[in-house]
Amino acid sequence: MKHINISLAPPTPGNTKSADTPKRPADPRWHALDLLRLSKTHFNLKDRDIAVLRGLLSLMPVAQWGSQMVVFASNRVLSERCDGIEERTLRRRLNKLAEVGIVLRKLSPSGKRYQIKDQNNATVITYGIDLSPLCQLVPELETIAENCRHQDIQAKSIKALIRDRLYNNEGLAASTLGENARRSLRRKLSVEELQTLIQNIDKNLPPETAPRAATDLTRAHEMSDSDSQIVRHIQNSNKEDLDSEGETTTIPETTKLKNTDNAKNKEGVRSDISVFECMEAATTARSMCSSPPRTWADVTQLAKSLGPAIGLHPKAIAAADERLGEYGCALAILGLVEAYGRIKNPQAYLNALTKKARDRGLDCVKMFWSLTTPKHKQEQFV
Repeated sequence: MKHINISLAPPTPGNTKSADTPKRPADPRWHALDLLRLSKTHFNLKDRDIAVLRGLLSLMPVAQWGSQMVVFASNRVLSERCDGIEERTLRRRLNKLAEVGIVLRKLSPSGKRYQIKDQNNATVITYGIDLSPLCQLVPELETIAENCRHQDIQAKSIKALIRDRLYNNEGLAASTLGENARRSLRRKLSVEELQTLIQNIDKNLPPETAPRAATDLTRAHEMSDSDSQIVRHIQNSNKEDLDSEGETTTIPETTKLKNTDNAKNKEGVRSDISVFECMEAATTARSMCSSPPRTWADVTQLAKSLGPAIGLHPKAIAAADERLGEYGCALAILGLVEAYGRIKNPQAYLNALTKKARDRGLDCVKMFWSLTTPKHKQEQFV
C-alpha cells in the first residue's frame, strides 16, 4: 500500500505547546436558540422569528430553564428587547412561533400576562408565553440541526461545482441554460433542485469537458452515523482490491513528500495516510461523491471543489497550498469539511494552520486526524 507522509518541520526550534483557552459554561438558552437558528429552514422560520425568540429568552433567567419558563413581559418590553420591532410584527412572529410548536401562548381575558397564586403560594393559573416546548425540543433540534448542516454543505458544494462549470465552459456560460444556472445560484434552492440543475448542465457539456466521477453529485445523499458504518464496512471488504490497483494509489515521482509504511509518531498517531484511509475518515466529503477518489489527484480535486462551499477564499486556499503543499492543503480542507459544525470560521482556522506551518511546522496528517476524529485526545492546532 502506498502512503504519504506530510510533516512540515519548523524553520527554527520553539515551543510547540498551544495555550489552553478556558471555555465559558454553555448557557442552555442560547444553545437552544443556536440549534433552532440552524434548523430554521426545517421549521420555515425567518430571521425575525429568531430575533423574537432571542428577546423572549433574554427575559427568562437562566436559573428558570427547565422549570418555570413562562415570560410575563408586555409587548412593549418585548418589542424593546427585539430591536424595537413594531407590535403588529411582534404579534405575527409570536403566532408563527406558537404555530410551529416552539412556544405556547395562554391569553388572559384582558390580554395581559400574569400569574395568580393561592394562599399557600401555589400557582392557580398562569397567562403568558411558555417556552417549555423549546426546552423539550432540544434533543430533536440537535438531530435536525445536524441534518440541516449537511444539507447546507451539499447545497454550497453543488453551487461551487456549478460556478466551476460556468467558469470553465464559455459556451455554457453564453447559453440560456448557463443564464438560468447563474440566476439559480442567487436563489435558495433545495439539494434536489440543484442536483437536477447540475445534471442538465453536465448533459449539455462537450465530451472533452465532461466532469470527473469524483465530483459528480447526482447521487449524493445524507449519511447518518449508521450509514457511515455500513459504507465503512463495504469499503473495508473491498480495501484489498482498491489498494491492489497500484496505478491509482501511486504518488507522483516529482512529489517531495516521503512515503513510509505504518509510521507512527511518539503519541502513537499515524503520520502517514493512504487515499483509502483519507476518504474513510472524510465521511461528509465522501457522501458527495458517486464513486470514491482513487488517486491523490482525485482527492485534491475534490477538496478544491468543496473549499468554497465552506467559505474558504481562493487566496486562502492558494496560501495554504503553497505552505502546506498540495496534499497537505487537500487534507486541511477535507478535515474542515468534516468539522464544519464545530468550527465557527473555517477560513480563519485554515489561515491559522498556514501560519503555524510557517512559524513552527505542522504535521498535516496528524492535523487531519484531529479534525476528523474529535473524540480522540489530540493536539490542538490553532
